[in-house]
Amino acid sequence: MRTTVERSRLVTLENGYMFQSLVVPKLIVRVKEALTAAPARIPRIPPPALNRAIQAWFRQEYAVAGWLPFGGSLLTIAARRQDGAS
Repeated sequence: MRTTVERSRLVTLENGYMFQSLVVPKLIVRVKEALTAAPARIPRIPPPALNRAIQAWFRQEYAVAGWLPFGGSLLTIAARRQDGAS
């Protein structure tokens, strides 16, 4: 991610991992797909009520475990450089 941000001539404001509780389940799915040669499935958006419940769960998870150096996704917040440097 760092290389992509630098190549885009942006400056990183914040980095953080998200979805720590999904690391093991995602790993299991990846291993299963690799062993069975099953095609990867595109996930669907859950119904609104379930989506809100999942969102609440992950907000709480991030508040408690957002400092951990791993997760299912990496979030980077970047901005244009203010000084005009390349």
